[in-house]
Amino acid sequence: MAIILCLTTQAFSQGNKDLLVQEVKNAYTQLRYTEAEIKARTVLAAYQNFSPDQLSETHKILGLIYYSQNKISESGEQFVSALSIDPLLKLDPVLVSPKILKFFEKVKTDFESKRQEKILNQPKVRYIRLTDPRPDAIVRSMIIPGWGQVYKGEKTKGRFLMAAWGVTFVGAVGSHLARKSAEDKYISETNPDLVKSKFDDFNKWHVARNNFAIAATGIWLYSYFDAIFRKNSHHQPVMGESKQSFNISPIFSADRTFVQLNVHF
Repeated sequence: MAIILCLTTQAFSQGNKDLLVQEVKNAYTQLRYTEAEIKARTVLAAYQNFSPDQLSETHKILGLIYYSQNKISESGEQFVSALSIDPLLKLDPVLVSPKILKFFEKVKTDFESKRQEKILNQPKVRYIRLTDPRPDAIVRSMIIPGWGQVYKGEKTKGRFLMAAWGVTFVGAVGSHLARKSAEDKYISETNPDLVKSKFDDFNKWHVARNNFAIAATGIWLYSYFDAIFRKNSHHQPVMGESKQSFNISPIFSADRTFVQLNVHF
């Protein structure tokens, strides 16, 4: 599910979105109404990828196209959709004919009157903007384990992961340096009576480095996948919504270190 989300958010880059909206405007100004309508419908079909200003502009252009084609009812609906996003929307009197401008002002007046009276009927197109923190949390958890959880509001959990990863990461680096020093001493030792103790010292730091590295990696993996699959801690599932869990937990014991994976559907 997270992979689908990432692909969806990347389907339109900022440059492509701006270009598509600009192509709608260009096609309209060049009187290529069919092309403009098709491209405008493309924008509206993927409305979640576009900003409110871009959606309002697209509805406005569709309203102008339909009015020019004498589709007065459809034109009014598009103007209402545009106004539902931006109630302060205005038409440029330099670029729009007085006849269309008069029609738009009438639609706007009626819309404002109904909005103030709180009896405005629901528009045919409803915009619900939802923000999923997981994509941004994934990036943060890739950089510093626990940062993504803090970003999603799971501050206690996130701070614990950051601290645990920091300790294990520093431990891995420190143990590696100590191992290197012990290895040099072991290799350079010529006294047979001291060789074993030098090797034991080297092996101790070797095991410690590996354990710290495995623990740091396990914490990083847990933080990363938790940021992908776990929703915001404040999210309340609605009736009928499936509960899914995906947990990776580092397990430490006296003789081994491993990662435990739990998946529940």
